[in-house]
Amino acid sequence: MILELFKQKITPKPTMKDTLLITFFILITTLGFSQKIQILDQNTNQPISFANIRTPDGKHGMTSDIDGFVKFNENYKSLIISHVNYQSKQINTPFTEKIYLLPKQNDLLEIVVSSVNPAIGIIKKAVKNRELHNPKSLNSYTYYAYSRLYIDVEGGEGDFRKRLDNQHLFMSESRSKHDFLQPNQAQETLLSHKTSGMENPLFASFLSSFQQFSFYDELILLRLTNKTYLNPISKNSWKKYYFDLQDTLINDTDSTFVIAFEPKENTTFEGFKGFLHINSDGYAIENISVEPVTVGALINFKMQQRYERVEKHWFPKQENLEMYQRGISNKGVIIKYSFKTYLSDIQIDKNLKKSDFSNLDRIIKPKSYVNEDTFWNKYRSDSLSDKEINTYQFYQTLPVKRLKQVDKFMNAVEFLLSGYIPFRRFQIPISSLIRQNNYEGTRLGFGLRTGDSFSQKLAFEGYVGYGFKDKALKYGFLGNFRLKDARSFLQLSYRKDVIEPASIDDGYRNLNITDLNYRSFLTERMDSLQQIKLLFQTPISRKGRIQIGFLQELRNPTYRYQYLKSDAVAGDSTYRNSAVNIGLRWAWGEAFSQFNTTIYQSQKPRSVLQIYAEKGIRDILNSDLDYTKLNFQFQERFASRRFGTTTLSFTATKIWGDAPYSYLVNGLGGASRRTNDLATTNLFQTMKLYEFTSDEQVSLIVRQNFGRFIPSKSIYFQPELILSQGVSYGNLKNPDFHKSIDVQTLDKGYFESGVMIAKLFRIKYLDFMYLTAGAGIFARYGAYALPKTNDNFVFRYNIGLDF
Repeated sequence: MILELFKQKITPKPTMKDTLLITFFILITTLGFSQKIQILDQNTNQPISFANIRTPDGKHGMTSDIDGFVKFNENYKSLIISHVNYQSKQINTPFTEKIYLLPKQNDLLEIVVSSVNPAIGIIKKAVKNRELHNPKSLNSYTYYAYSRLYIDVEGGEGDFRKRLDNQHLFMSESRSKHDFLQPNQAQETLLSHKTSGMENPLFASFLSSFQQFSFYDELILLRLTNKTYLNPISKNSWKKYYFDLQDTLINDTDSTFVIAFEPKENTTFEGFKGFLHINSDGYAIENISVEPVTVGALINFKMQQRYERVEKHWFPKQENLEMYQRGISNKGVIIKYSFKTYLSDIQIDKNLKKSDFSNLDRIIKPKSYVNEDTFWNKYRSDSLSDKEINTYQFYQTLPVKRLKQVDKFMNAVEFLLSGYIPFRRFQIPISSLIRQNNYEGTRLGFGLRTGDSFSQKLAFEGYVGYGFKDKALKYGFLGNFRLKDARSFLQLSYRKDVIEPASIDDGYRNLNITDLNYRSFLTERMDSLQQIKLLFQTPISRKGRIQIGFLQELRNPTYRYQYLKSDAVAGDSTYRNSAVNIGLRWAWGEAFSQFNTTIYQSQKPRSVLQIYAEKGIRDILNSDLDYTKLNFQFQERFASRRFGTTTLSFTATKIWGDAPYSYLVNGLGGASRRTNDLATTNLFQTMKLYEFTSDEQVSLIVRQNFGRFIPSKSIYFQPELILSQGVSYGNLKNPDFHKSIDVQTLDKGYFESGVMIAKLFRIKYLDFMYLTAGAGIFARYGAYALPKTNDNFVFRYNIGLDF
């Protein structure tokens, strides 16, 4: 009937029946040419991302996505499938739904070095257009992300191994919303999640912080290892990397260049190996797959991204992070983490405002746990596999009591991130348990804080501690009233404790439990302190905070000291002080995440600026002192492609009026009585702890880590060269007012230089990390050089962790 209609010279008016038949014919014809195939590894049955599919004549080409899928609507009779790490294969119709490729025996990239390299010209154009395609260059964007997290175990044997052939060890799904607004407003909101065996969302969102959103930055930071890698799409990268044009795929309107790359031989920089798909439309990244090239890496990464055109911009559409970690208790086992993300509802240059953002970088919506498949089927990129279904079903068969224990464990991890241990309905401050310094010796103690079951707005905390060297009991307590969130609070505290003199007690505490300051172990001099303090603190921007406080304290130096200014506290070493203070803090690159009411620092800042001002007011509550103190601190850590990592620390302090030794400032000395000691960060290594005293002082310390300077292939020897330079000037107006204590000024300038070799030795620990050790030498010179030449040199060593 349909064919007869087309044969007629004059087309009659079609009936409804004819219209339906024509429509049905067109649909059947279109569907007949539409096919979806998946490219898989023949040995592991894992998807092969970014496999190249083209016709034998090379006129048409396409690429598989991160799950190995490729769709095409043309009725191709034959296709050639290739990949830089696999043997090419030609398939003919009818195509099967799954196509398997064999890995190449040589795992290294097949890179051919020639005098005329067409790949370099393509890379240069991609570098030229890098900022144009960088999502960070957009004014704003928003998108939703659906993510799947898997944990699998490779290796092992027995029933445990058999079970894991049919299910994952662990899996999770999540849906989140992401917003960005220039210059630095970024926020992720976890809207919903489903996790095998637990309702706590901590693990479901944890790995997302390690996933790289875009590969357009010149240097790529892997947060878990804290290493910076040179992007192959960066200025003059062809001087550091080998590039090889492996294939060219002809698309409908443009071409895709497949380029393999790896670091050149005998190079010392941290780099990647992998391959790029560069599209001729603007020479933008279409696909990228990278692996860090690290000698003896114990945690291996593989990162993949797929970009698509969105509103005339290239934007990430699919992301994949795979992480391999050796089993700690079983050396034959490798734990594999897979985190896949699919972006949707992408809107570029959306009308976002600063008021749309909170002061947190990651937020989890209350009651985000959703278990119903009817909900998740709306957002899944594909239906669950049998292995995924088995994973959920296995955890559903476990006793409820055991599953609750898992949730309790994850809840405990939340508190640990913020520095507390859960204890029934209370929390134990980790900092209250043990402390070590040269004045108190070993200090043991205990503390308690009320939990959310008591109140989500009001918290009480108390502690007690005892130093076995000074044989003194210390204690304190506080009440904390939360205003808008955990970062806005009003606090009233009392403490009877000890405090180091001539230091800045600015009220800001370490925000991450991994922050350890070796300088605090060296403290030898303390004031006995009784203090009442009222403190208000709140964010003033995403990166800034302000605090306003009032304190009333009684200080009694535990060392011999007298302050002899006649109209202050003549001849006395105990003084009462009432003071108001204000502090401002900005931190760039710092990120905070929130789980329930717990807020913790999820990313350390690269730059910190702190301004602190304090005014002592005489005759207020019997105060003896009248002074004004202003302190300015700036610290920054940044990486460059040529010179490695630079750490800069600048400090300036000015004091006006009556100020006993306790309220002055020391010379930032970091040298204890021992000649061989650990290097202390952002301090002078050759300056003794209390060698200099000032009421006005400025100091600058610059530390340059040039990275590996020897192309060593030994996993135990990966030396890094570090140079250090410090300078400090200071003055003390009335040194004669301070008796029974040595005070020396810095008016002639203090100079120090040093060289260290880090990671001289690396020792493998539990097949999980390396313990590293290095050493160096520092010298003081100039007006404050010591009479004996040998006394001006100190030996320092450093220790650390490496992956």
